Amino acid sequence: MNQSDLEKLARKFPISEATRRRNQAGPVGPPAADPKPVEGLPLERVHKRKEKGGIRVQRGVAPIIPHRIHVSCYAVRPADSDAYHVKEIIDCITRSGLLVDDSWKHVESVTVASKKVHSKVEEKTVVEIIPVTG
Repeated sequence: MNQSDLEKLARKFPISEATRRRNQAGPVGPPAADPKPVEGLPLERVHKRKEKGGIRVQRGVAPIIPHRIHVSCYAVRPADSDAYHVKEIIDCITRSGLLVDDSWKHVESVTVASKKVHSKVEEKTVVEIIPVTG
């Protein structure tokens, strides 16, 4: 992108001077000198082979843990629960890596609740991702 393209973008999408200073400051905090892997579930699944009675380990596959997703929408003028588009929320959760997939194997159920609040500052959407155990 050359300088004239940047100037066109700046005219089309104006931002405040404070935002411009924050963006020019660079990343917040020091860079990671030696990044460490995140600890969590092992990326392997143990399969029992009935025909041979043995166990084989398949590496690189995360275990499937089903989840329930509950979306609570707090609004001054609440709508019917079926009026909210939660597919986009679930797609964003999947793309961000919080869920492996949004298929029936990974998402057991999705519930939506609509709740009334008294002011606009109280409006919010709360998404709960609850692992199903047992």
